[in-house]
Amino acid sequence: FTVAGIAMAYPLARIILLFTHRRELRRFKKALAKISPELARRLHLPEGAGEIRCCLWFQAADVEFPLYDLAIVPQAANILHRNGTIAMWQADARFRLFGIESFGQRHSPRESALLMAAYGPAVYEIPANGAEAALVQFAWIKSRPESLPGDLRGPDLHRHGYWRNPVRNRRIARLAAVLLAGNPGNIKLDPQIDQWLQLHGKPEMHVVVHCGCVEQILAIKAHLPNAKISTALTVDALSRMSRHQRHEVTSHRANGSGGLILTDRETACRRADVDVVIWASGGPGILTGPLSSSLPNRRPVLIIDYRDCHHRQLFRWSERRFLRYMERGWFPVGCDESLSRVVHFQMQYPTIGGRR
Repeated sequence: FTVAGIAMAYPLARIILLFTHRRELRRFKKALAKISPELARRLHLPEGAGEIRCCLWFQAADVEFPLYDLAIVPQAANILHRNGTIAMWQADARFRLFGIESFGQRHSPRESALLMAAYGPAVYEIPANGAEAALVQFAWIKSRPESLPGDLRGPDLHRHGYWRNPVRNRRIARLAAVLLAGNPGNIKLDPQIDQWLQLHGKPEMHVVVHCGCVEQILAIKAHLPNAKISTALTVDALSRMSRHQRHEVTSHRANGSGGLILTDRETACRRADVDVVIWASGGPGILTGPLSSSLPNRRPVLIIDYRDCHHRQLFRWSERRFLRYMERGWFPVGCDESLSRVVHFQMQYPTIGGRR
């Protein structure tokens, strides 16, 4: 599907595909014939506009690369092999090189450096089943609660650092209330949030606050009486709550979409109508699932996270989340994406083979 999409986007371009094994080449030709017979016919065109040519890496020496506009490598890492390196010596600097690999595939620092040198820093995420990927950016806000004792560990650190921290939860609730209404009073917010609202803001937005547990949901809910709750609690977990807590969770359960939702489930953050996700849960993890939609014109998504400085471990987790956002291809508002990928690469792999 990815190769077919590229070929349809460039109907007059001459395209060459490079495979490692013959069975991969044969499998691709059969799949292309099922997806689009029109594209399959381009495989048999003579040399000229619209031609699609398939060959193996060791056959690439017989190919006149300057005649082609696009080169596609279905297995991106194969360009690092000996035959791939030799083939790229003939490549003309004007053509566009596409490498395809599965989502979440990881490489060693050396391989990452060589792949960036071959393909460049630009990366495009193509969701499965024809879905449309959302433009995701994040805003990095510094939280300023009172410092915590350095000996806090485990659940106590989460409880005092995130779940029961009154200053942090109150600021999250205020920010969520302002964003829900689209900041009608032009309240001065963080510069990154202001910039995103100027580009993508609307009068009424769908805001989701991701919390670490029900305890934090109820703490933020105390400042947001109209907020809805979406939780994955079982009947046993509900039975262990107090009557007041059980009433708050069940009577304000979220139905449908829109509005302000407090949740401890990632699925609620990945809905197609979400505009802003406030990551209040902290910790070392981030939103893991894809933010995509089968609906056309998927709206951009803003993730707001906090740079927690009131405990050294919380600060380390904040820095780790920052790097993980960039690994996902999500960058701060207003930053150049290609330049940010290069900076992230330099931050993550400062030395390769003993050399900087």
